[in-house]
Amino acid sequence: MTGSAAKGAASSKLQVAADLDQRLAKFHVVRMPFHSAGLSPHERRLVAKLVEACQSLERIYWRQSDPEGLALYQSLGASMHAEDRKLRRYLRINGSRFDLVEENKPFVGVEPMPPGRALYPKDLTQAKIDAFLKDHPEKKAEIYNPLTVVRWHGDVLEGLPYHIAYRAFLEPAAKSLREAAALSDDPAFAKFLRLRASALLSDDYFESDLAWLDLKNPKFDIIFAPYETYLDGLLGVKGSYGAAVMIQIKRDPEFLAVDKGDDEFTFRTGKLLYGIESEDGSAYGMPQEIVGGAGS
Repeated sequence: MTGSAAKGAASSKLQVAADLDQRLAKFHVVRMPFHSAGLSPHERRLVAKLVEACQSLERIYWRQSDPEGLALYQSLGASMHAEDRKLRRYLRINGSRFDLVEENKPFVGVEPMPPGRALYPKDLTQAKIDAFLKDHPEKKAEIYNPLTVVRWHGDVLEGLPYHIAYRAFLEPAAKSLREAAALSDDPAFAKFLRLRASALLSDDYFESDLAWLDLKNPKFDIIFAPYETYLDGLLGVKGSYGAAVMIQIKRDPEFLAVDKGDDEFTFRTGKLLYGIESEDGSAYGMPQEIVGGAGS
């Protein structure tokens, strides 16, 4: 491509980075299949429900990151044209039209990335927020709330709570978590899932966070909340939704060493010893849980 997609592609009318092939070449596909052989049919259904819930949060993340990028990604879904498929893959890698490796510069189109992504109006700046709050100090709490989407309502800035703004996706996510809880043989994990389902619909995660701390060596675990603030380059406070399903792997007591560069990962009975060399040349181990992942 020479600055626009190849002729005949659905994206041919778009301005696409001329070096898209080179950018894609930096990302190598690594197959990490989910092996369910060690799970009972009951547990497989539980994992499927957790993955289902994660997919709902992924739909929210796209809308927080770049709704226009999501629309483009979806529009290319049916295309079999090679250039469209390349562009679609790079959209998925970045979760937006903005290149994470190239300082968030657009790789399709010319619109610069809004500093607050889709968590704020595109034209909103820190100076505008400060000026507005000077006249409306009572609005500061909702504007700076980590779990609100900021919008103009006429000439007034308002913070719309996440559980309202994204309810269409949070309700099915909560339903999937409750169904997973019903399938769990671990009462503490089931309690956590039910509380996290309720938290999605209220934006109050405190009780479910406490329940997570009470988990004792759970076979299944999830990351499932709007905690990270990387998308918010404006105020640096808004959380973006993230999700992952983790399954603890039980290994035989024998060592299984896997070399990766200068590091050595050693598996033993579900624990991971990660050898790290310090600046003075000494080494120490950091025990970690070994988990398997399940996803879409």
